[in-house]
Amino acid sequence: MTGIKFYGSQVGSKIKLTHQTSNEPISLLYHDILTALKSAPEIIYIFWPIWPALSGDFCELAPTRANFWAIFLHVVLFVMQVPFVLSVPLWILLPGWTVIIGVAVFMVLNNLVAYLLNGPKKEFRSGEKFAKKRSEHEGEEWVFMNGVAAGEHWLQRNIDRIALTFGRPVTGLHNKTNGIVFDVLQVLWQRNFRYATTDVRKHFTILKALLFDPDTKKLVFMMHSQGAIEGGMIIDLLLQEIPQDLLAKLEVYTFGCAANHFNNPRRHVRGSEAEHSHSQKCLDKDRDPGKAIHHIEHYCHTKDFVARWGILHYINPGITEPDFPRFMGRVFQREGSGHMFGQHYFDNMFPLEPAPTKDGGIGQSGFLGADEKKNAFMNEDVEWVGKTRVGRQENLETSATTTDGTTPEFYDEESSDDEGKVGIFDESPINSRQSTFNSGFVNGEGRRAYKVRNLSRLWQYRNGKCPRVDRVDVKVQRMRTA
Repeated sequence: MTGIKFYGSQVGSKIKLTHQTSNEPISLLYHDILTALKSAPEIIYIFWPIWPALSGDFCELAPTRANFWAIFLHVVLFVMQVPFVLSVPLWILLPGWTVIIGVAVFMVLNNLVAYLLNGPKKEFRSGEKFAKKRSEHEGEEWVFMNGVAAGEHWLQRNIDRIALTFGRPVTGLHNKTNGIVFDVLQVLWQRNFRYATTDVRKHFTILKALLFDPDTKKLVFMMHSQGAIEGGMIIDLLLQEIPQDLLAKLEVYTFGCAANHFNNPRRHVRGSEAEHSHSQKCLDKDRDPGKAIHHIEHYCHTKDFVARWGILHYINPGITEPDFPRFMGRVFQREGSGHMFGQHYFDNMFPLEPAPTKDGGIGQSGFLGADEKKNAFMNEDVEWVGKTRVGRQENLETSATTTDGTTPEFYDEESSDDEGKVGIFDESPINSRQSTFNSGFVNGEGRRAYKVRNLSRLWQYRNGKCPRVDRVDVKVQRMRTA
């Protein structure tokens, strides 16, 4: 059996009330805590394995001075915060003035240590030595939002790692840490009470401005862990405020996603009806051209506690609740553990090619970019999970292609209209009239099989490469030049 499970994107649901909108916040909080307790023995897998650190000092747990300093500060915050939280019930027994003074002193000390982690920087950009803007990437914006416990150093290393892998400069949206304990409490608050914290509101305005910017032709939004919760909330806000044609610029990729939902509605009711009528036969040219966000992909590990509590819980075949939320986008589930963005996810899914010398390679990083030859994850066969709790999802063939590529009017003005006859398959990884459908091979059961590289849209960007242009790209480009 393959080590990579692949879930096609959900086709959607006609249920009007869902888990996060119909249930009381306290009920949602109870469900979250209960789910976390059931998986508690696997918390250790957040940090495991702590070795090897294949990409050197890009790894969060590599034995470097900066990493040791960050870990030390987190230990200090943890030792401070656990007794503080446990003491809350005892406050009722103390005089009010002692509680006020004690809380004030604690918050000053906590914020001081957190400041040492987060640093003074307001804006984060990947180092120019790892990737510079190229003419062929004109109009592209790459943005990354970090997860729990990432201070200034880890965020910078993460965006440098992304830049080195994909050959593009990256902007970091800093989800500041307040220590692991307070970060987890914030996660519970965000997931269950749907409260847009300061980071959510601030970063929403940044992404909204980028989408409205006529010079932006593509916005690649990457998220990790809690960043996917905040990113999912930002997407909800964008869906409320951004015109549908501008949302076509957006592409979304998550790692170790901790969110409890991910929305991506269809642009027209005609497409929704066709989706439900032909959910396993999506080659109908009369169906709607697609969803609001054209590409969404989620990458996760089977033994990652955060992913099990987040995305894997909400797409799990064992869940039978009919009112659970939609979790749109395609899912790549790797048999493995670890939650660290660089050391566990990118080292295993987008490994780097070592340079001949340790101080050689791009930006003297010791690496030549993404390793295209020795990538076990991308060369792994996928096992399509054909039935989940939602019952309906894209089939494997639909997930492997965007258009049938046979219509000569593909790029014509009239046929490229949203009500046109040429079908576009939602959130597809490959954009080409030369379909990746033919890249698969027939297995022993006579069915066409695929490797991860045949289905991963993100893989097409490695080392500065670009996916082939599709109809949505053409329409976005037309908007920029109109």
